[in-house]
Amino acid sequence: MRLILIFIIFTSQLLSAQTVDTSLVQNDSTVIKPKKSQSTLKNIFQGKPGIALTYSLLLPGLGQIYNQKYWKLPLVYGALALPVYSIVINQKEYKRYQTAYIMRVDFDTASMDEFVGIYSLNSLKSFRDLYDKNLQRSYLGLVAVYLLVGIDAFVDRHLKEFDVSDDLSLKFNPSFQSLSAGVSIQRKTKSNRSEKNSLF
Repeated sequence: MRLILIFIIFTSQLLSAQTVDTSLVQNDSTVIKPKKSQSTLKNIFQGKPGIALTYSLLLPGLGQIYNQKYWKLPLVYGALALPVYSIVINQKEYKRYQTAYIMRVDFDTASMDEFVGIYSLNSLKSFRDLYDKNLQRSYLGLVAVYLLVGIDAFVDRHLKEFDVSDDLSLKFNPSFQSLSAGVSIQRKTKSNRSEKNSLF
């Protein structure tokens, strides 16, 4: 019990020693105003990669033309044709089974749908639901391909402007400061100037 009491008194003394007397602290005369950060979307659409992305989102393949990658056009339109074809087929089959299902529910035994004697009411509902699910997946596939085409144009333009000259170098330098240590990376670019980036 005494040990616990001594521990509490000792830690409270340590914690009270950590308080700062604000009367001794002087105000800093240098005021640093934070830069207004641009929105992420504005940053994405700036520069040549942003133009390629914008073109590609306006008309799929236009970003690839802007990047002068003409050989990608058949791939772009082939990739877009697959979900479009799937949408057309699944929509046609969905309407076919939907019409038969509605006729079967409305007219029961007097129904004259194309599946009389072939499928039961539950089978028609199952096929209708299957084609409906496939139709929704096809729409999602079309959106995914559309976005991937834009991302391809964006990344391709970034890589086109990427510096791959022989004058590049990368050095890891340990750095020690009071109470902290870290690693900085130094890279050398074409213009023979060094840029430092601290990792920690």
